[in-house]
This record gives sequence, C-alpha cells and structure tokens, in this order.
Amino acid sequence: MPQNRYYAPSLHNTVVLKDDELHYMRSVMRLRVGETCEVIDGNGSLATCELVKFADKEALLKVVEVVKEEKEPHTITLAIAILKPSHLEYAIEKCCEVGATNFLLFPARRSEKKGLSEQYLKRLHTIILSATKQCGRLYLPKLEVKEKLHQCLEGLVLFGDLEATTPLTKQHQNVTLVIGPEAGFSPEERALLLEKGAKGVRFHRNTLRAETAAVVGIASL
Repeated sequence: MPQNRYYAPSLHNTVVLKDDELHYMRSVMRLRVGETCEVIDGNGSLATCELVKFADKEALLKVVEVVKEEKEPHTITLAIAILKPSHLEYAIEKCCEVGATNFLLFPARRSEKKGLSEQYLKRLHTIILSATKQCGRLYLPKLEVKEKLHQCLEGLVLFGDLEATTPLTKQHQNVTLVIGPEAGFSPEERALLLEKGAKGVRFHRNTLRAETAAVVGIASL
C-alpha cells in the first residue's frame, strides 16, 4: 500500500502541498526535510519528490523524477442511486479501488435521500482521492451528480436485474453499470432502462445489497 503518497493537481519543478495533504505528510507520516515521497496529479503522472521545507500552511517539495502511465483504453462508469451515506461511501471507496473510472449519482424513485449537499460531495471527493492514493492508481476517477436516471444511460449500459439469467462479464468497451437503491428500481425505472437499450445482468445467485452489488459488478467488469 503506497502510504507515503500525496496529491497535487500539477507537477512541475516544485510542488506545494496544503490542507489535508499537508496534515497527512506532517502529522501522520511525519516526513522530514530531505526525505522523499510520491505525488500524483490524478492524470497519470507519478512524481518522486524530495521535501525541501515546511512552512506554517504548506510544504514545498522538489520534483526529482516523473513517470507517466498510459490511460486504460476503456471507461467503467458506475451509475448508482443515492444510498444511505455509509452505504454510498463504501460503494464509492471500494469501486474506486477495483477500477471504476467514473461515478454518476442519481436520485432514484425509491432513494431515501433525493439530493446531496456541497459539503457531502466534498467528502465523497475526499474518499475517492484517498482510495486512489491507497490502491496505487494514477488516474483520479470523476464524480458527477445527475438529476435523472435517463441522464446516465449513454453507450453500453448494464444494470443489476434479479430476473436476468445473463451473468455479468468483462466488457472490452466503454460501459456504464447502473445500480439501484436499497429498495430496488421502481417499475417505471426498470421500464426506462429496457426502453433505452440497457441490458439486465445477474451478479450472483444470491441477492446482494446495493453497495455489495456495485463492488462485485465493477470488479467483474
């Protein structure tokens, strides 16, 4: 696990870390001047950096070496209904770890919550960033909130369907996996999915919780 890894939106000759990244470096990892660490930009670059100095509200690092990783040729998007906070956070964290490249959140008819505050969205972004660094990925997944389910249905769309007999398998193309809320899709939502050409798939012989289905589905893809 790359514990000594940080995030900065751009990597040039020098990198400045602030806020949560600074706190993690100074108070958790207790990095000292002259020691090295890794910094990602979330866009495929990994820099080896040397800590030059700490200031009150920032850390200054010198970039020693940068390597670039090619992006995967296909995207794996998780479109998931707004779940209970702990369930949604689990799904996003674990799906980030196993390869989701994008997240779309939407209020389903049976979602207990219909919207997300700006503060909570910041929390979700923090979870994605932390999971990206922890699992060793170099590309930071994107997170978007959609107002309606139909806005998530572009390209090849698969959805969890207890009535389906087709198993979920790896796809060698861009794919969106749609997961409903804890209480399942409404009849109207299921009809919409089928009308838009989405394919129902079965993840497991057992009935899975929404957050479990998300992780199993993304891992399978």
